[in-house]
Amino acid sequence: MEGCAGVRGGPGWGPRGGGDAICAPPAARGGEAHRAATAEHSARLERAWAAVPDWSEPAEEGVEDPLPPVFTRLREVWIHLLDLDLGVRPAEWDVDFATHTVGVLLPRLPDGVALRATDVPRTWVAGAGVGREVAGAGVAGREVAGREVARAEVVGGVRDLAAWLAGRTPDGPPVSAAPLPGLGPWPAYPAHRRDLPR
Repeated sequence: MEGCAGVRGGPGWGPRGGGDAICAPPAARGGEAHRAATAEHSARLERAWAAVPDWSEPAEEGVEDPLPPVFTRLREVWIHLLDLDLGVRPAEWDVDFATHTVGVLLPRLPDGVALRATDVPRTWVAGAGVGREVAGAGVAGREVAGREVARAEVVGGVRDLAAWLAGRTPDGPPVSAAPLPGLGPWPAYPAHRRDLPR
């Protein structure tokens, strides 16, 4: 985000990844250290947002888009609220937020795994390092245009699917006919607003 404002700071979790490496060292801090770091980073973020001269989508290649970090911050706040044991549960997440989070975190799944939400008409299939939404429900093992689109299907409420993909405890665990697949590392966040899941 500071790059959008012309400021160069320390390491950050950006479009090129690095989330796992950045999150690991702070995980060992105590509560007081977390509060101090949160206040410091929030102030840095507020300064960076205030300094962005233009929030429109950059037309030039290589110019950072200021919008994707806003969505990253939103995901970080809501996901980490679950970690703080303040009584916040995935059931409190907005459907649009949960749907967006599934789209961003879908690359954590092995290729060919489908996620089907039971409470909204959405199905996603992980593939080739990126996820894609597909129409319809119950796609596991079906063929589309002569090719198999999913080899396993994980089913649950969209908020629970998002929490599970985020490595958090869902309110209602997703289910699958096969064992639930392991989750890969956190993906890099989308670098451009056109790449944000809808």
